Amino acid sequence: MASVIMKNTILGVESTIGYKFKDSSIVWEAMQAAGSGVFLIGDRRIPDGNKRLAVVGDTILKLALVEEWYNGGEPRGNETRSGQRGRGSH
Repeated sequence: MASVIMKNTILGVESTIGYKFKDSSIVWEAMQAAGSGVFLIGDRRIPDGNKRLAVVGDTILKLALVEEWYNGGEPRGNETRSGQRGRGSH
């Protein structure tokens, strides 16, 4: 039964965002809050729900923002604000 719920959840997420994941277990992991009772997905242990995956996502987001800042030639100190250009937030 859990596999039907997992499959339907993954399909629902992929349908909603319009993207098909190569590794759909990542979607299932992302849906697990701490305390969800899911501690293993395939061979991957997830003792804290999606918190470890959230750290990866935060790091990738920071890298994307810093890359935009670096390529834009803005001075140091503005690297976290590079994604806010055009929003009146300077």
